[in-house]
Amino acid sequence: MTPTETPTSTPTETPTLTPSATFTASITASLTATRTRTPTQPPTLTRTATQPPVTITNTLEVQPEPTVTSDGQPTQPPDTATPTTAPTASTCAASANSSVEAEVVTLVNDERVAQGLAAYTVDSRLRAAARVHATDMACNHFTSHTGSDGSSVRDRVERQGYAWSWIGENYYVSGSGAQTAFDWWMNSTLHRNNLLSPNYTQFGVGYVYDADSDFGGYFVVVFARPG
Repeated sequence: MTPTETPTSTPTETPTLTPSATFTASITASLTATRTRTPTQPPTLTRTATQPPVTITNTLEVQPEPTVTSDGQPTQPPDTATPTTAPTASTCAASANSSVEAEVVTLVNDERVAQGLAAYTVDSRLRAAARVHATDMACNHFTSHTGSDGSSVRDRVERQGYAWSWIGENYYVSGSGAQTAFDWWMNSTLHRNNLLSPNYTQFGVGYVYDADSDFGGYFVVVFARPG
């Protein structure tokens, strides 16, 4: 009876301890793997350096106002600013240069034809609105689509008696010539879209120069489709 009891109890205890050691190792490996993912986030900080300089040029496109509401009722057009003349400094000597304006017209329309688009027709009212804004920026020392009197491109165009359904505006300030302005616009997606837009049919180019201004030359192009 005695030799039979001794070998039976000893082998039973040893196998039950081995699985617990294996389970502990698997927990350690999973913790180490999850910690290695955190260093991959910093590269997102490098995206802010790709914006164009807003002090040099800008663009604006206004979509046509909806003609009906969701229930099919006609809407009223938005109120516009009371027509006024954009203020200029009394001592400002800025003057328009029609030959430079004609260069811009040729550059834009040649590119449109090369791209299979119809050339824009020149409208004198759009040109007048462009000259007003170019003069305002030169004489009042600022660059913006908003005039010194708070006007928008829509206000300035409507003051010239032009009814529009699409409207947009590019500007560029520099003492360089028409080719430099055109090349800058073509290398900027938003400005290029205005130059080559299928939505506009007419435009007006304004260019003024004042040696005593901040930038010398001021280009403004107003694009539109009549309403």
